Amino acid sequence: MSLTIEQEIARTKKLVSAAKSVVSGQVGITIGSKSVSNKLYWLGPEWEERYPIFKEFHSALPLDIPVGVERLEWNPDLLLELDPVLAEIEFKFRPRILEACIAIIKQHG
Repeated sequence: MSLTIEQEIARTKKLVSAAKSVVSGQVGITIGSKSVSNKLYWLGPEWEERYPIFKEFHSALPLDIPVGVERLEWNPDLLLELDPVLAEIEFKFRPRILEACIAIIKQHG
C-alpha cells in the first residue's frame, strides 16, 4: 500500500489521537488498543511491525469474550462471569500497551 504524504500525515495524526485516548484513560485498554491497531493497519504493515503488542493483545483475547457494544447484547450474568478473565488479560498487557502508546505519541505527536 503506497500512501501519499498527505495520507500518511492524516493517518498518523489519527494514530496519535487514538494513542492519546488510551493513555489519558478516555477509552479502555481493549477498545483503545483496537483503535490504535486499526490506525496502524491503515498506515501499513511496517507500522504494525513497529508496535506488535497490539496484535499480541488481541490474539490473547478469547473469542467467546465480548468487547465493545457487543457486550450490550449479552446476558448480564454471563458478562459478570467472563469479566474477570478479560480484566486479567487487560492487566497483563496494560503496561506494554501504555508504553507503546506513549512511544507513538513521543515519536509522531
